[in-house]
Amino acid sequence: MNEDVLARAASILKSEPSVFLSVEELWQRLREEGLAQETTLTAFEGALANDERFEFLDTPDPRDHADVSPTSSALAQALERSLAGLDSQGSRHVKLSQREMSVESIFAGLSHSLQEMNQALQSTWESRPDDDQETEDRLLEIMAAGQRLEKEVDDLVKRHQEEKGSPLEDE
Repeated sequence: MNEDVLARAASILKSEPSVFLSVEELWQRLREEGLAQETTLTAFEGALANDERFEFLDTPDPRDHADVSPTSSALAQALERSLAGLDSQGSRHVKLSQREMSVESIFAGLSHSLQEMNQALQSTWESRPDDDQETEDRLLEIMAAGQRLEKEVDDLVKRHQEEKGSPLEDE
């Protein structure tokens, strides 16, 4: 694997709001930049594993554990289309070994993920099936829950900032 590709991967991870990024999303970003074009996802992951600048975290797919029971197949299909646009949460995640996990970085990553989730839910709303009130009602409930969760996390961040006496900064 070309050192330029791994150096760029490190640069992306250094500036990422979340400490961790899925290997697949990192690989896709590199490919969008014209890098890693000849590299398979498996080979890319292997190169990261063999480079001490990177370390991995395996995360479960939240859809496997969600307590969301869509009341119609139309809603389930709409949610699946939107979630497919998010990074592959079930894949391995990678971070820079030198980048420490801190309360600040966790809050920043969580806030970023919630914003993406709410954007996906908004896209689902915009492409919802016509003439399906049950789906529309359920989707509105889910969107409201997502917005409440984002507000609760924002409130936690503000409280943490007040207790610490300074704005959150990723170390």
